[in-house]
Amino acid sequence: MGAHAMRRLSGGRYTLICAVALLIVLAALGGASRADELQQSLVRLAATLGIAAALWPLDFTPFRDARGPAIGLVLIYLLLLVQLLPLPPGLWAQMPGHQLYASVAQQTNSVTWRPWTLSPSRSRSASASVIC
Repeated sequence: MGAHAMRRLSGGRYTLICAVALLIVLAALGGASRADELQQSLVRLAATLGIAAALWPLDFTPFRDARGPAIGLVLIYLLLLVQLLPLPPGLWAQMPGHQLYASVAQQTNSVTWRPWTLSPSRSRSASASVIC
């Protein structure tokens, strides 16, 4: 369906098409109880695209007064992303809760730059969950 055909759809029909498409993806892929399952990533991607499609025709000018909450949400999201940035071994080992892991890394000769978080996969999952 091209952009011209999408513009001709009325608000109710467009919303219905978006909702049905998302439901089809959800029915086909289901969900998963574990965050590292492939289906979970595909469902999150479909949900993100569904949210973007639902918000696409909206006029955002009335939301200008809500800049504070929007900035707060962006800062929360950035905090989740910053946790994935690799830190030098010395700084990483000095962070609270990292001492045990730093000593294991030193004993196994695997001292290297590591992300701030102790569980990068869960931090990626949390950052994806903020969006959808």
